This record gives sequence, C-alpha cells and structure tokens, in this order.
Amino acid sequence: MTKSLLSFLLLFSFLLSSGAFAEPTHLAIHGSTVFIAAALAPNKATLETETGLTLDITGNSAGEGVEALAKGETTLAMITGSLEDVAAKVNAKKPGLVDPASLKAHEIGTTRVAFAIHPSNPVTALDKTQLVRILKGETTNWKEVGGEDKPIILVTGIASTGLRTAVEKEYLGGASVTSNAKTLMNSALIGTLVEKAPNALGILVVDMLRPSMKEITIENPEPIKLAYVTKGEPSAAASKLISATTKLMKK
Repeated sequence: MTKSLLSFLLLFSFLLSSGAFAEPTHLAIHGSTVFIAAALAPNKATLETETGLTLDITGNSAGEGVEALAKGETTLAMITGSLEDVAAKVNAKKPGLVDPASLKAHEIGTTRVAFAIHPSNPVTALDKTQLVRILKGETTNWKEVGGEDKPIILVTGIASTGLRTAVEKEYLGGASVTSNAKTLMNSALIGTLVEKAPNALGILVVDMLRPSMKEITIENPEPIKLAYVTKGEPSAAASKLISATTKLMKK
C-alpha cells in the first residue's frame, strides 16, 4: 500500500467517523405562509421529534420559496396550489429563472380558501357571481351585496403567493384580481388588516381565521393543495419530513 493511499484511507475513515457524510440535522424550508399555518405551525414540535430534524422555516410566499429553491438557497420550498402555476408566476416576473421540469412537488394534504371580513360587517354570504364581481373590481360597495354603504377593500397577497394564484385560477380563469386590491407581502398579514378594517374582505384559508374575524359563506369553497417542492428527488432528510407531514395531515 502506498503512503498516499494510506493517507487517503485514514482521512476517509476520520471523516466517516466524524459524521462528515451524515445527513444534515437542520433543514431549510422557504415559502408559503398558508402552508406554514395549515401544516407546520401546529405540528412543528411533533415533526422535529419524529424526524430528528431542526426545521429552519422562512415564511414569505410560494413563489419566493420556489425561487429560493431554484437558486439553491433552500432544501425545500412550500407551495399552495399547482407547482406549474407558481413557477409560471415566478418566470413571468423573472423569465427563465425556474425550470419546472427540474422540480418535483410532493403533495402533503389540502386546506380550503376562506373569505374573511370584520365581525361588524352584516354580510353573511356571497354567491359565486357576487364573489367574482368583487374579485374583478366590478362590485365595489358592500351595499351592492346586502351590506352597508361602504367601499369594499379587497385584501390579498402579492401576485407570487400560491393562494392568490389558486383563487385567480378557480374564480377568474387565471386573470388577476382587480388592480385596486390592497396587496400585502404574504398571506399571514391579511388577517391583521381584516381585524382592523370594517370594510375589508380578505382572501385567506380556514387555518388562518381568528375569533376576531368572520368568514363569509360561499358556494363550494375551493380546496387548496399543499405541497413541498424539491429540486429533483428529495434527500433522505427531506423524505423523512415529507412522509411525517403527510401522515400528520391525514389525521
């Protein structure tokens, strides 16, 4: 055995024993605040215990999560809705940044859309036609749908949020909501505004509703898919988290 080969074997043995090739115990996850509210916030401690991982979670939007994944800044992205739709929104803003063919979505469950208003608002329900007209900006006053004579303030996340993308696809055929809508950086901020603004109509999911809000009844509320996204096949650590989250979401 040559001296160089012996040195290599000794170094390899040291690295192996030191855990240099072991799976990481910290897992970076970026993306949808809707996903966080529905799947991670109530289960984070359980997931970390079951997987032996420390979850480093950054909540922004589905689009920003996919963007970070494409740039190699995170191990997992979190999205709501369709990967193809989210990637298309990112590429519309930054052409060619995301290659959907290189990404893989791992659905872990669903939540559902919820349209939230201030408790003082007397409106209790909207049919689909009324809702679509509000989203388009054609109906702008609550009195047009049985409420008080006050302007409707539609509140949604920025264009790259998966929830907004899913709602636009379901109710508007993929067209954007009215340009008069108040847009916030992520969906987690919408509830705070709805709590303070009697005229607001916030696009949320049921997991984000609070006692200080009221949900408007709508026809057949849209189920929203929740998925992790990986670049190619998931690592062993990512697979453990995907499996554990899916299991908890089925309970």
